[in-house]
Amino acid sequence: MSAFILKIIAMLTMTIDHIGEVFSMPLTYRIIGRIAFPLYAMMVIDGYLHLRNDKKRLMKYMFFLLVSSIVSEPLFDLCFSGTPFTMETQNQVLQFLTFVIGCYMCDLFNNKIISVVIWICITYLNYELAIGYYATGILFMLLLMFAMKKRGNDYYPLLLLAAVSLLTFGELFEQLYIQLYDFSKTMYYFQYYIKHGTVVLYTFLAYPFMVSYNGSYGPVSKSFKIFYRWFYPLHLFALYIINRYI
Repeated sequence: MSAFILKIIAMLTMTIDHIGEVFSMPLTYRIIGRIAFPLYAMMVIDGYLHLRNDKKRLMKYMFFLLVSSIVSEPLFDLCFSGTPFTMETQNQVLQFLTFVIGCYMCDLFNNKIISVVIWICITYLNYELAIGYYATGILFMLLLMFAMKKRGNDYYPLLLLAAVSLLTFGELFEQLYIQLYDFSKTMYYFQYYIKHGTVVLYTFLAYPFMVSYNGSYGPVSKSFKIFYRWFYPLHLFALYIINRYI
C-alpha cells in the first residue's frame, strides 16, 4: 500500500472522527477515527526520514508544520471547545511539529545523553500543554520511527504492533492518571472510561494499514501534496462553519 492511499485513508477517517465529535454522532464515528492518528504519524515520520539529509527541504517542512499548527489552533478550539482559545487541549499538528523538532535536534547534536534529555523535555512539554495525544503520542512516534527504520526485517510487524499497543494502552493509562490526579474527578474518569476507553481499543484497526505500507509514494501530484498538507485546518474550518451557521 502506497503513501498516497494511506494519506487518503488518514484524511477520511480523521474527518469521520471529527464529524462524530462535533455533531455528537454515534460512537461508530469515533471508532473509525482511531485509524487516523497512527497513519498520520507514520507519514510524518516517513517524511522526516526522507528529508533528514536535505536540510533546506526539512526546514521548509518544519516551517509548514509551524504555520499549520498556528492556523489550526483557533479552529481546533472553536470546533471542540466553542471558543477561539483554550489551554484545555492543543491540536495534533503541534505534536507533529515538536516531534520533528526533537528528531532534528537529536541529529544535530548526535549525542545519546543529549538525545535522552531532548526527548524527556519534549515528552513533558506535550503532556503538560495537553498537545495531541499528550506524552503517549510522542512515545508512540518514537517507537514507530524505530520500527520504520527496521522495515524489511522479520520483526518489523511485531515492532509496529508494539507501537500500536503502546499508543492504545498508554493513552488509557495516561487519561487515568490525568483524572485521578484530582481525586474529585475519580467518578468522572470511570464515566469517561466507559465511553472513551472502549473506543481507544479500536486503534488496532490501524495496524493492517500500517503493516501493508510498502514505502512507495504512489501517484502523488503537487496539487495533492498541497491539499494533504492543508487539509487539517481546512476541514476544521468547514466543520466549524457547518456547525455554527448551517
